[in-house]
Amino acid sequence: MTSTQTDRQLDKHKNIQESLTDELLGMSAALKRNALAMQQGVANRGAILEETDDSIERNLAMQQQSVKKSKEEYRRGSRSLWRTLLIMLAVGMSFVGVYFFIRFTTLLGYKKQGRHTEL
Repeated sequence: MTSTQTDRQLDKHKNIQESLTDELLGMSAALKRNALAMQQGVANRGAILEETDDSIERNLAMQQQSVKKSKEEYRRGSRSLWRTLLIMLAVGMSFVGVYFFIRFTTLLGYKKQGRHTEL
């Protein structure tokens, strides 16, 4: 081998090495960008999960409060139902009592006197 062939061979290997070094530098930069993007994605996901957790806790508290109010309304409605039924029963019994009172008084001979009475 001559010195020119050796120099060409060395230049060729040097160029290949520089090319590989540049490619390796580009790949490491891309890897760093991807790692930073992944880290940012994980941080964003963590923030979203924390927001979701807070939202779930708020919804749970509101739901528990709503259930408590619903139970209270149900109890109140139940009491008002029984009160309404008792009032309706009392009115019905009053109506029946007045009806029988009118029937018994007519049987006993009491009749309504007309407006025109003879003197």
